[in-house]
Amino acid sequence: MAKSKTNSKSRPRSEAQGQPEVLKGWKQIAGFLGEPVSVVQRWSATGMPVRREWQFVSITPTELNDWLAQQSESPCMLSRMRAT
Repeated sequence: MAKSKTNSKSRPRSEAQGQPEVLKGWKQIAGFLGEPVSVVQRWSATGMPVRREWQFVSITPTELNDWLAQQSESPCMLSRMRAT
């Protein structure tokens, strides 16, 4: 029985570490954020930068983290964070 070896150097760095290169679909984006799909869809309607490809949506983890960093600087987000 032959074992097949997977070379981690051939994969992108983010994928080799367990993080996908692109988050595809509401469920995957919501899972990355740890929020329900309905919350992620609401954030998208109010400015979260997702790419719409026909009926699908996608965003990279880097784009998402950058957007979250910008949102955490806004007074509205800060007041929500302090309330919890």
